[in-house]
Amino acid sequence: MDAEQLQRQWLNCHDQLLRKAGLPRPSDVRAILAGIHAEWERRRIIASHLAADEWPTTDITQSQKALSKPDWLEHGMLSFMGYHVGRTAPTPRQLRLIILDSIFLEELPPVLPLMAMKEWGIPKARGRILKLANVLASLTKNAKRNLSVDLSVSISDWEQDLEYLRIKFWLPVFAHQPFPEEWPSN
Repeated sequence: MDAEQLQRQWLNCHDQLLRKAGLPRPSDVRAILAGIHAEWERRRIIASHLAADEWPTTDITQSQKALSKPDWLEHGMLSFMGYHVGRTAPTPRQLRLIILDSIFLEELPPVLPLMAMKEWGIPKARGRILKLANVLASLTKNAKRNLSVDLSVSISDWEQDLEYLRIKFWLPVFAHQPFPEEWPSN
């Protein structure tokens, strides 16, 4: 399966666990999720070895398109994982929170360039929660600056989700550790 097929299967499993509809056993769905995470880890290892062995080139192409690698995305990690807010096609809040939890707690699929993947750090770490929070805060700030479109629903969703992460992960685990990073403001 390609990255997007795996992502759809991952999201479908979480949706089924939420709905508990048509599930023979939740353990079957959890086994599928474990298999997906194992495949993402396998791909991450392969991608890191490939990227480490690549020698940089100065060659350019005549195309105006951005350079890409197979399986790398045009969008960010949140979008790939199925996280969407706003009016058009939002992810239901309960599923959004599961996605945010998963992004913080679990290995991520290797669907971004290596340097972008490194920015996400390791699961359950201070760097991971700050990266996630800074992405949400940046999306919120950019939307607040955009006066040409009403993004109030998106802004509200992002702010609620940012507060959820602050209360669930930041305050109980990281807020009192002596590090210079602070929770982002929006």
